[in-house]
Amino acid sequence: MASPPSPTLLAGPELLGMFFNWGLQGVLIVQAYIYYICFPNDRTSLKLFVCGVLIYETVQTGLITADAFHNWVYGYGNIGALATFYNGWFSVPIMCGILSAGVQCFFAWRIWILARNYVLIGLIVFVAMAQMAAAIVSGVKLKLLPSASDEGTVTPFIDTWLAGSVLADVMIAIAMTYYLVRAKSGLRQPDAMINRLIQLVIETGSLTAIVATIDLILFTVKPETFLHMCPVLMLSKLYANTLFINFNNRILIRPGANQSSTIAVPAFPLPSTGDDRQLTSMKFGRNMNAPMPSDILSATDTYDLEETVKDQRTLSNKKGSSHSQSKIDADSYPEFAPFTEADPAPRAVKRYDIVNHPCVFFP
Repeated sequence: MASPPSPTLLAGPELLGMFFNWGLQGVLIVQAYIYYICFPNDRTSLKLFVCGVLIYETVQTGLITADAFHNWVYGYGNIGALATFYNGWFSVPIMCGILSAGVQCFFAWRIWILARNYVLIGLIVFVAMAQMAAAIVSGVKLKLLPSASDEGTVTPFIDTWLAGSVLADVMIAIAMTYYLVRAKSGLRQPDAMINRLIQLVIETGSLTAIVATIDLILFTVKPETFLHMCPVLMLSKLYANTLFINFNNRILIRPGANQSSTIAVPAFPLPSTGDDRQLTSMKFGRNMNAPMPSDILSATDTYDLEETVKDQRTLSNKKGSSHSQSKIDADSYPEFAPFTEADPAPRAVKRYDIVNHPCVFFP
């Protein structure tokens, strides 16, 4: 008969996980504060989503704190108290599974805005819902266990939940990177923005995937201990912070209030006036006093659209691409389709906010 696990392997990892959970809750509150201060003009549904996530995570932290009191205050000196779940069956697998599925579905919606790929979006949503279902089943079965020492009997369900989370995170990171790379135009400023987005997607997506993988390995190899409790208690907070960081990333290149954050792009043909350069400027503005990296945008860079088109044609000719490939991903971004030789007439200007949109260019 196997010897019971050491109290150190029960209390230590869980206590560390609670410390990380409390710390990440503080980071989440700061992220929410920054969001509401810096982006008051976001749509109401997005603000409610952020508020709901913050309240949800605050409730989870409260339940975990109650578990801490049961373990180390009410059950002080009682080793058996360490092997009791209390609220853990609900606050860890169920709440984490639901939140991670919500965050993953949000990123799937963002990919849909970029690509309109129904098969890919359906696959991501299916995996997200499957891992959420496995997390709920895991929580219910943990509730029915007589003791935490029997947690190994729930291993298949918890493994499915964690493996599904890793798979969804990896799919989202790969899809977002692929479609953002495709959106590059060959122009320095827009490509610099896209490069930062790609870096953010890889960093945040890989972080949650790595933590979930560590938890999966520890739970599979040592199910009789609480070694897996340290990463799993952080997982929900990491998903929430990943979401908020993607929202607040826009502040890094947000223009000042007195500067334009839009680009003027052709929307529909107008009768030719003989001046092909009428209404054809593309402008990226930024306030010099704002704390933003200098390698993103210069103080005020103005590009004549005629030169932009010329640059695009030069890039296209170097690659030996067809006429349709000289556009800046016109099929996915019709607002950014520049003038072509087949359509040289000036067009009316349609303004598209490239900085403050929370879902397309900036997550």
